[in-house]
Amino acid sequence: MGDGVSADLSVVMDGKMYSAHLDNCKPDMAKGEICMQLLFKIFPDCKNLDEVDTLMKKRKAEEEEEPEEGEEPAAKKPAEEGDGEKPAAAPAKRELRGTLFFEISIDEKVIGRIEFVIRPDLVPLAAENFRCLCTGEKGTGKSGKPLFYKGSAFHRIIPGFMCQGGDITDGDGTGGESIYGDVFEDENFHLKHTNRGVLSYANTGPHTNKSQFFITCAPTPSLNSKHVVFGAVVRGFEEVVREIEKCGSPTGKPTKKVIISDCGAVKLSD
Repeated sequence: MGDGVSADLSVVMDGKMYSAHLDNCKPDMAKGEICMQLLFKIFPDCKNLDEVDTLMKKRKAEEEEEPEEGEEPAAKKPAEEGDGEKPAAAPAKRELRGTLFFEISIDEKVIGRIEFVIRPDLVPLAAENFRCLCTGEKGTGKSGKPLFYKGSAFHRIIPGFMCQGGDITDGDGTGGESIYGDVFEDENFHLKHTNRGVLSYANTGPHTNKSQFFITCAPTPSLNSKHVVFGAVVRGFEEVVREIEKCGSPTGKPTKKVIISDCGAVKLSD
C-alpha cells in the first residue's frame, strides 16, 4: 500500500459545496471510502450516514422556512374540506451506499448482499482489518489459512440479539486471525451498540480482537465498552440480515448453513 498524502477535497450535496482537508489519503483507497472519510470530517458530530442525512434535511428545511431579508413569512392557508388540494408528496429518501459488501448464501442459495460503511476516522486499526479481510488482499495468514472472509460461515446466530461470523481459521468460533498477526488492541469505545445493524468485533476479553465480528439485530447497550464498534450496515438489513437471523436459535447454533459466498469493496458501477 502506498504512502498516504494530504489533500483538500470537496463534495457537492443539495447544490452546495463542502470542503475539508484529509490526511493520509492513499492511492489505492476506494472512492467510496474517501467520500465516507470526507463526510465525517465535514460533519464531525455525526457517527453514521443516517445522522449525516438527518442533519442535511434539517438544514435544508431551515433554509426553506427562512424568509429573505425584508420579506414577510408567507402565511399558510389552512386546507379546506373539498377544496381539491392534495397533500405534498413526501421527498424521496436518499439511498445510502456502503463501501464494503458481503454476498450471503443460505444452504448454498444466494439470497442477496449486505453493504457496510466503516469508520477508519475513529478506529483505524479495526476498520482496516475488516476492509482487508473483505478484499483478501493480505494473502495467507500465520495460520496457513487465507486472510479472507469469502467462504467463511456465520457460526453463531441468536435471534433478537446478533449474528456472528468471521472465524476464518476454524469456522466454529474458536479461531480467527487478524491482518496484524494474531490479536490487536481495543482502540476505543467511542461508537456504541445503539441500533440494529451495528458492526462490531467479537472477542474473548480486552484487546483480543481478531477476525470475528457480529452484526446486531437490535440495540445491545450491554456490549458498550466491551466490544469495539467500527461500522454499520447501510443496505440489505431487512432483506438479508433478517434472513440470517431466522437461521438462528436460542443457543446460537445455526439451523441452516449461512456462508459469505463473496465479499469485497463496492464498485461505483454496482
